[in-house]
Amino acid sequence: MLRTLRGGTLFERLFVYGVLVVFASFLSAFLIATKTFFSVGETMASMAARVVPELCATGSAPPGKFDGPSAALYRDDGTLRAALGEQIPPPLPRGDIAQLHILGYHPAGVHMAFLCRETAGEYVLIAPPPFPWRHAGTLFLAVCIVVALGSSLPFARSIAKPIEQIVVVAGSFGRGDLSARANGTFCGEVGDLARAFNDMALRIEQLICAEKELLANVSHELRTPLARIRVVLETAQEAPARAQELLHEIGRDLAELEELVENVMASARMDVASTEMSSARLPLRLERRDLCAIAHESARRFRRMHPHRQLELESSREPAWVRADATLMRRVFDNILENACKYSDVGSPILMRLHTDAGAVRAEVMDSGIGIDAEDLPLVFNAFFRSDRSRNRETGGAGLGLCLAKRIVDAHGGSIGIDSVPGRGTTVRILLKPTDDVSAFA
Repeated sequence: MLRTLRGGTLFERLFVYGVLVVFASFLSAFLIATKTFFSVGETMASMAARVVPELCATGSAPPGKFDGPSAALYRDDGTLRAALGEQIPPPLPRGDIAQLHILGYHPAGVHMAFLCRETAGEYVLIAPPPFPWRHAGTLFLAVCIVVALGSSLPFARSIAKPIEQIVVVAGSFGRGDLSARANGTFCGEVGDLARAFNDMALRIEQLICAEKELLANVSHELRTPLARIRVVLETAQEAPARAQELLHEIGRDLAELEELVENVMASARMDVASTEMSSARLPLRLERRDLCAIAHESARRFRRMHPHRQLELESSREPAWVRADATLMRRVFDNILENACKYSDVGSPILMRLHTDAGAVRAEVMDSGIGIDAEDLPLVFNAFFRSDRSRNRETGGAGLGLCLAKRIVDAHGGSIGIDSVPGRGTTVRILLKPTDDVSAFA
C-alpha cells in the first residue's frame, strides 16, 4: 500500500489515500471512545470503593455537595433510602435483584449494583456520569487536524508540485524558450503528462527548426540558379552575338528552378496531408494502375531528357496492378532516375527492374555511381540532404528528390529503402501492395 502511495497511478494514490484517511478517522474515533469509556468505568469503580461502604453502613447520604456519578441506596422492595447526585437511577427489577444476592455484584446495563453486606435486603446502584461529549469531540478534532496536517499536506504537495513545475515549463515554452522541458522522472499520470509535454515540445522544436532550415535551404537553392541566370544575361548584354548560345544555359537554370519549386510544393502538400487529414483522406487520386506502365513512361521521359545516358528496363509481361496515383508515382521514378543520372558516370548504364513476388510489387533502380557512405544512408531521405556535398552543375541538386519519393511511397502504404556501396553504386528498392480488386476503381 505504501508502495502504491509512492509509485502508483494518480487514481490508485487518491483511492488508497482516501481509504487510509477513513480508516485513520474511524480508528481515532474508536480509540477516543474506548479511552473515554474506560475513564468512566474507572470513575464509577473509584466511587463504588468510596461511597458504597458508607451508604451501606450509615443508610444515608454524606453531608455536603456531591460531585461525581449519581448513586442510590435501595431496599429489595424498591424503596429508596438515600441518594447522591442529580440523576437518581431507578431500582433493579426483581430478576436482577435475585442475581445480585447470588453474586454480590451485578452490572445492570450502564449501571453498577453492589449488595450491602452490612444490612440485609439493601443494595447500592451507581449510575455512570454524563458522557464527556465536549472533551471527546475536542480530542477527535485535534486528531483530525493532526492527520490533515501530517498526511494531507505532503500528499497534496506531492501532486501539486510537479503540476506547478509543468505549468512553469509550459509558460516558458509558450514565451519562446524552445529548450524548456519538464522533469520526466515524476511517477504516475503526472509523469506521463510531463513526458508527453516533453515529446510535444521536442516535436515542435524540430518542426520549427526544420521550417527554418527549409527556408534557408530553399533560399540557397533559389539563389544559385538565379545568380547563374544573372551572369548569363550580363554576358549576353556584353556579347549580343552569344545570346543565342546562352539561351540554352538559361533554359537549364529555369528548368532547375521549376523542378525545385515543384518539389517544394509537393513536399508541402504531403506535409499538410499527413498532419491535418487522416490517411483515408490523403490528396491522392488512387486508381488501379499498372506500375510497369508507369515505369515505362518514366523511362521514356528519362531517355528523352538524357539521350546520352543508357537506361535498361526489365519488367514482366504481366501487368503489376497497384492502387496508386499515377502522377505521383511517375514523380517517384523520375526523381530516383535523376539521382542515378547525377551520381553516376555518363558511360555507366542505369538499370530499372520491376517484378512481383511474395505478394508485393517490387521496383528497383540500380546504378554503378559514386555510392553513399554508410553513415549517410540513414539521412538520405531528409530534405535537402546530399551525400555529395559539392554544388557543381554535374552533381548539383536541391536534395528533395528522395525525400519527396519517400513521402509519396509512404502515402501509398508502401516502403522504400536504399542499399549502397561507396564507389560501386546504389540500389533503390520500392515495395507496394498489389491489388486485383477491379470494382474498387470502377
